[in-house]
Amino acid sequence: MIRANQAWLSARLEEMADETRDVHLFKLHGQIIFPIYGVSGAVSTNAAVYLISRGKDGYINAPFPAGDGEVQELGGGWITMCVRLPYHESAQEWVMKIQAAEEKLRAMKSGGSNAT
Repeated sequence: MIRANQAWLSARLEEMADETRDVHLFKLHGQIIFPIYGVSGAVSTNAAVYLISRGKDGYINAPFPAGDGEVQELGGGWITMCVRLPYHESAQEWVMKIQAAEEKLRAMKSGGSNAT
């Protein structure tokens, strides 16, 4: 990825991680994009981001999902969705994929949770 695309992607991800949004990207110690590990323990060429729909309580007490588009209730009304980011897609494709998942999670939250 060229430097201009990296800067653009970084800015977009930071904007999407703003915790004042009803659905935002999960951020832990400044990290937004997380590695995915295979069954053998090897790092995958794909990465993941996690969209979070805010709950009532401040506690998350369940594991995060690993499958692309998989949804998990985390307790206290918190819901998360895994969005996998394949290495071969562009930064623009990643952002479009995250935005589509964000709308899906927002609709799920407003229409009642169907999380597994």
